[in-house]
Amino acid sequence: MNAQQIFDKVADHLAAQKRPSLTGPVKDAVCSYRGESNSRCAFGIFIPDDLYFNGMEGPSSNLFFQWALGDSLSQHSFWLETQARFDQRPEVNRIKLRAVLLDLVEHSELIRELQMVHDRSLKGLHETNEPAQSHFRDIWEYELARVARRYELLFVPAEFVRKFDDPDFKISEVL
Repeated sequence: MNAQQIFDKVADHLAAQKRPSLTGPVKDAVCSYRGESNSRCAFGIFIPDDLYFNGMEGPSSNLFFQWALGDSLSQHSFWLETQARFDQRPEVNRIKLRAVLLDLVEHSELIRELQMVHDRSLKGLHETNEPAQSHFRDIWEYELARVARRYELLFVPAEFVRKFDDPDFKISEVL
């Protein structure tokens, strides 16, 4: 995938999902690679279902990319805990997961920024029980436009808003 394809995949995913991938009640919610109702964050959409397990939650996408490249992560306590959870799940194919991540590693910084776009939508949520969907739409529209400018990618905010506001908008490709 090139940078534009990654960006478009995340933007369409956020527009179709209409809310961030969270675990826990909104007031105490934490962003998750996989959340309630199988929601996914901007990095989580790149992890195939057969390679995901709940024990992966915690480390940032950067640590997963460093792991895929074979970097030493012994100084990262989050990663050491994740590694221990991997050891308890031998059915998770680490070789296949590493290959998936290596295919994306060229764009790891873009994916990290898109993950932050997803996570920033939590700003202000802890004061309310149920935010309006427009809260997420407005934050994501602004943040996606910022990322698109930084990486010189095509983004049409009005098209994103149209997809987001369309209750029938779905993405056809599912990992």
